[in-house]
Amino acid sequence: MGGLLVAVFIVDLVVPLGYAPWTLYVLAVAAALMQDDERTPLVVAMLATLLVILGFALKYDIADDEVRPMSAANRGAAIVGYWVMAAVIFHVIRMRNRAAESLWLQKARASVAKALLGEQSAEEIGRNASSALARLFGADVGVLYRLDGATLVRVGGYALDEEKVASSIAVGEGIVGQAAADATARVLDHVPDGHLPVRSALGASTPARLAVAPVLADERVAGVVELGSLDPRLD
Repeated sequence: MGGLLVAVFIVDLVVPLGYAPWTLYVLAVAAALMQDDERTPLVVAMLATLLVILGFALKYDIADDEVRPMSAANRGAAIVGYWVMAAVIFHVIRMRNRAAESLWLQKARASVAKALLGEQSAEEIGRNASSALARLFGADVGVLYRLDGATLVRVGGYALDEEKVASSIAVGEGIVGQAAADATARVLDHVPDGHLPVRSALGASTPARLAVAPVLADERVAGVVELGSLDPRLD
């Protein structure tokens, strides 16, 4: 899209003011439909608007007097068209993203439910649930806590070094306890050394990103899951 915007701008500078290569900016706005970020079409429309105005301003003094008003009107109409198209694409991308999120949630629920099928002990449920959640989010390590009164009790983990992770945490204590207290998820990009380490046969590493989220049942906090990843893109 950026290359197309620049190319059209260069052509617009070369040709006389009476011609309309700037109409091709609409292709850059339309190309935003292929992006996942709903803000992209609005950004492209803004850039196209600025380039259309700049192209007109740079050629204003060398253009014929009778051409200027018509060119200004045509460019103004084109700008309106860019923004109308950008608004439509904005809503299309938003609906598409919401549909994708809904589908992902359905698959996530099915994956966790599948991991918990059959008769399992409390320890197996905790371990299998932790593993399913870690795989869903691409985490390298994870721990699951169950809320027992005012205390979070560890019930399972994924690739977990149990000696380095608390077996119980009071509600409101630390980021895990606070997640249970206010039912709010948190993502940390600056993880303290040694916190929820990712271990292998060669040693241990601190996660690049940490996600802590409450586990809800009937809209009430039933536990907390903590996931860590060496990939800073964990979401």
